Amino acid sequence: MQHGTGKRIAFICAAVLLIAITASLGAALFLRLAGIPESGALFALLPPLAGGCAATLCGIAAWLQMRSAWTKQLREHARTAAQLSSLEENHHQLRRRLAEAERERAHLRKQADSALSDIASRRGEAKFQATFHATPDPIMVVNLHTGLVLDVNESLQRLLARDWGQLLGESLDSLLEWGNGARNRFELMLEREGSVSNLPAVMHDGGGTPHHVLISARHVQLEGFSCAIAIARDISDHHRLQEQLAEKTSLLENVLAHIPYHVFWKDRNSRYLGANELYARNLFNASVNDILGLTDTDLGMSAVLGAAILREEQEVLDTGRPVINAERTIPLHDGRTVIGLVSKVPLLDANGQPQGVLGISADITNLRAYERQLHALLDGLPDMAWIKDAGSVYLAVNQAFADFLHRDPLDVPGRTDEDLWPGELAANQRQSDADAMTRLADLRYDQWLAGAGGVSIWADIIKRPIMEKDASGNTVAVGTVGIARDISQRRAQESRIRMLSEALEQSSVAVVVTDPAGNTVHLNPRYEEITGFTLHELQGRPLPLLADPESSAPVWEALHKGERWRQEIKSPRKDGDDRWLSVSVAPVVDNDGHPANIVLVLEDITEQKRSEEHIRHLAMHDGLTGLPNRRLFMDRLRRSVAMSKRNGVRFAVLFIDLNDFKEINDTLGHEAGDHVLRTVAERLRQSLREVDTCARIGGDEFIVLLHDIRSNEDLAHASERVSAAISTPINLNGTVRVVSGSIGIAVCPDDATDVDQIISHADHAMYRCKRNRRYDSASR
Repeated sequence: MQHGTGKRIAFICAAVLLIAITASLGAALFLRLAGIPESGALFALLPPLAGGCAATLCGIAAWLQMRSAWTKQLREHARTAAQLSSLEENHHQLRRRLAEAERERAHLRKQADSALSDIASRRGEAKFQATFHATPDPIMVVNLHTGLVLDVNESLQRLLARDWGQLLGESLDSLLEWGNGARNRFELMLEREGSVSNLPAVMHDGGGTPHHVLISARHVQLEGFSCAIAIARDISDHHRLQEQLAEKTSLLENVLAHIPYHVFWKDRNSRYLGANELYARNLFNASVNDILGLTDTDLGMSAVLGAAILREEQEVLDTGRPVINAERTIPLHDGRTVIGLVSKVPLLDANGQPQGVLGISADITNLRAYERQLHALLDGLPDMAWIKDAGSVYLAVNQAFADFLHRDPLDVPGRTDEDLWPGELAANQRQSDADAMTRLADLRYDQWLAGAGGVSIWADIIKRPIMEKDASGNTVAVGTVGIARDISQRRAQESRIRMLSEALEQSSVAVVVTDPAGNTVHLNPRYEEITGFTLHELQGRPLPLLADPESSAPVWEALHKGERWRQEIKSPRKDGDDRWLSVSVAPVVDNDGHPANIVLVLEDITEQKRSEEHIRHLAMHDGLTGLPNRRLFMDRLRRSVAMSKRNGVRFAVLFIDLNDFKEINDTLGHEAGDHVLRTVAERLRQSLREVDTCARIGGDEFIVLLHDIRSNEDLAHASERVSAAISTPINLNGTVRVVSGSIGIAVCPDDATDVDQIISHADHAMYRCKRNRRYDSASR
């Protein structure tokens, strides 16, 4: 309509212009023909006038045409604005349908491409799909811009128990639980490098069971989308194995940290690969990390010992034969040595080849010390002595017994009478053991004993049953102790000399014979055992004991006088270990009275010294609780009284008697009663200061010596600590008991200044508490 109007306007303008030009030309021609003079000029003006008119008319026509175009554009803009308003109304709906539109677009494009693809392309797509779904690892295709899943393989569908349609459009984060920071690394690595490998995540299957997976992905362009093909490799079995390995490793580390044994393992060059803390601390005063990669000599062990250990471990590696329960002397970092029962086995690789050595050692120093003490006690007896169990099996014998049977003392334990004595004698021995254990009393009789080598003696035999309390508190015999004293005349001189000669070689004491100048002529094996020096090393050379001018001067002085020299000395062994020796040196003269030889008798009394110290301890302490006994307490009390008289220092004595202790013994047994006494003793010890003394003086009675009592408040606080320590509940095989005590107090010099008076005062005060039933309280 507008276009037709423009045409009409243009046509009118052209007609008007044509009429104007025709009129102008007609007028000009008329004037000219009429002979008017100005007609020529007027005629000359006609073309410009006509041109102006034409231009004006053209301008009007152009304006009208432009106005028509503007009107058309305004109408088009109005229609576009209406369309935009409609699009804005539906924009939020288009956002929700974005994922569906993308999938539809991909599907349509895939159909279009499929329609145009050739047979080879269709075959390649079929192969890809077959491989995609046949892969056992879950695979997913993810749109990197939206994080939505575009495709999944059948393995993922089976794992999650959901079909393809249910998984399509799911977000990646709804299917995976990422490890720490793994999600950010996933996006960052794909953006920077185009691929990512082995990111940890967890994927829950259809039953809710978590599966540990490693995510690997590659950035690809699929149908115009920026996508990632992600593969989830299931490592749940490996993860479980790692957890089990970590659990077992933790268990092994706990075992190694707490077992009372030294454990270590080394490589083929005897360099430490590991050990427990006890081993590293005791041997090298170091941590486990400090010894890794080092050898024993690197860690300060002597070159000789280090070389010996290296040879032993190399032999284990070369032969594959382990060392089992070998007794070794082990030096500790503080200079002490212990006796260890050492075992070493080869460590094998997957091919069964030795790659190192595993070692373990148990400290049996105390066991050997107790054995030595027992043997020292037995060997100290001049008569034959032995110990048997309830089945008449020998547990230990002394050297006299072993000498009589010509056996090593260590060879007898574990044997029976039938192994050692003739048939009838063996039967008599077994029967007498049974009689002593049945009677629970000593048995004494004379017996003809046939020893080894045709030696027979009459012996006065005493057998005493070894008695213990059983679970019911009854006394039972668990073995016997026997002593046999020789009461016969010795055989002929020849037999006696032969026996003495044999005894010299097998004697428990060391015997050395030197020439008059002190050069070694002969020594017995016991000397080698005690000192570490062999006859080969010393023969023809000065004996070390006689070689030092300063220490040997008294010895030579006695020898020159023809006298015997006897002394207990402390002498180092060859390896530097100090030993206590009882040394007897005597000159031997020939028939003319000239010095012919010097005889030295040495006895290792190191264990005896230790035993004496132990016996001194036992003599001054209670055997059940380990507290000082009455004897030691009275000695300390006398010293305190003397110090109080001299310096005026006050001290207190607490006399303690446990209440109703007999009822515990009667109802729960003596073993429970002993447990109560030990527990109370330990609690009393912990409640006191180091300067104070707590002693058990018998039964359920304890006595405490409190030094330096400055005020009655100090005394009250101390007695309250003691009372609280006693009354703390005690668990007796599942039964909780509260033990109370009656406490009597005496203060020196306030109450008494004499030892007996102080004890008497405290004793009476205790009984006042007990009579008044003032349990868990103190009376003065």
